[in-house]
Amino acid sequence: MTRFKLTTVILAAPILLCNTYTRAQTPLPSSNGLTTPAQSVGLFVFPQKNQTAAVQQQDEVSCYAASKQASGIDPAHLHNTTVQAAQSTGGGARGTVGGAAGGAAIGAIAGDAGKGAAIGATVGLLHGLRSQQRSNEQAQQQAAQQTAANQQAQINTFKRAMTACLESHNYSVK
Repeated sequence: MTRFKLTTVILAAPILLCNTYTRAQTPLPSSNGLTTPAQSVGLFVFPQKNQTAAVQQQDEVSCYAASKQASGIDPAHLHNTTVQAAQSTGGGARGTVGGAAGGAAIGAIAGDAGKGAAIGATVGLLHGLRSQQRSNEQAQQQAAQQTAANQQAQINTFKRAMTACLESHNYSVK
């Protein structure tokens, strides 16, 4: 063998061995180019016993169905757990009353309690409505966050069931 060929063989051997190992540890893509059942829920499945792509696809489909039945959760159709935001009301009225009382007191000091009460009521109304709006927006944000957390909890429960099933079929799941 020439020195060039020997060097090429020596340098190529680790690359070929590494490529073979990497292929055995890489999650197999689905045959139709779409995501596999495990990938659809964010799981990465690695065959541990040199399972073929067809066997892995079949195992994923059966584990997906078993996980749906065991957990009672279908990730494609999550239970509607929308949390309703509690809407506060009456902020304008409370603000008007409080503002009128404060305005009347200041107006009495200035010599015209009626005018002070009217100004105080207007300012109180605006403040009360603004506070009520802020409160309602915060309630809506909290409800949206709670809804998202409930859906994520359902997905996590399903993922635990699917991971257990796939690991029982000799796959490493991440």
